[in-house]
Amino acid sequence: MRVSKGEVGGGSRLPESALASCRAMLFTSFEFVFLFVPATLLGFMALRGASYAASVLWLVLASLFFYAFWNAAYLWLLVPSIVINYGLGRALDAHPAGLSKKLLLALGVGANLAVLLYFKYAGFLVANIDLLFGSGLALGSIVLPLGVSFITFQKIAYLVDAYRGRARDPSFIRFALFVSFFPQLIAGPIVHHAEIMPQLQPAHLKGLGRLGGRAGLYAAALLRLLRLLRHGLRACPAVRRAAAGEFLLAV
Repeated sequence: MRVSKGEVGGGSRLPESALASCRAMLFTSFEFVFLFVPATLLGFMALRGASYAASVLWLVLASLFFYAFWNAAYLWLLVPSIVINYGLGRALDAHPAGLSKKLLLALGVGANLAVLLYFKYAGFLVANIDLLFGSGLALGSIVLPLGVSFITFQKIAYLVDAYRGRARDPSFIRFALFVSFFPQLIAGPIVHHAEIMPQLQPAHLKGLGRLGGRAGLYAAALLRLLRLLRHGLRACPAVRRAAAGEFLLAV
């Protein structure tokens, strides 16, 4: 599915050549249901018995591939933000209570919000300044990264948990999976670090191997879901208008 012009941030519009390079892997797409999920599950099952770290790393890499399938260029935003927020979280957890710890939290939260505000509102702000004052400012087109709001607030929730002493897991690879895990990467929900970390421990992940015996049931259920969703989408007037090239105003 191609990314529409409605996904351009700040009121800007991208040329068709730029939009052509953006392709989202929807949860109902053939690529996701019949290629990505089976390959991810099989790779995880093959690695989980040999190495817990390798199985978690596999899920991280699969999640990054899922995100890069939309636009690989935006990995430069996701991967460094994972590294930086992990470092901030560890620093907050180790820092003694006081003003400096509050300032460190404010720095982390502010930096995350600054990235979000740039992509969502910079184009809108510059365009209005130019309209009011005729300044000749032009920022150009800005593509809103996929799931940027969910990713940003998930990282902010982590920093707040670290500030409160509720994010003590020192594993970087588990933190990377916490931020990038593909089922909730682009659509949420926003979850707390303490809620997810117990589910990423070795004993819990090994139990996921039982899913292998239900692969046939999984495939049949997803195939039926895919048919139902596609039938429902065809019946939706808004979707038919969008497919015909009409642009709908989201309020």
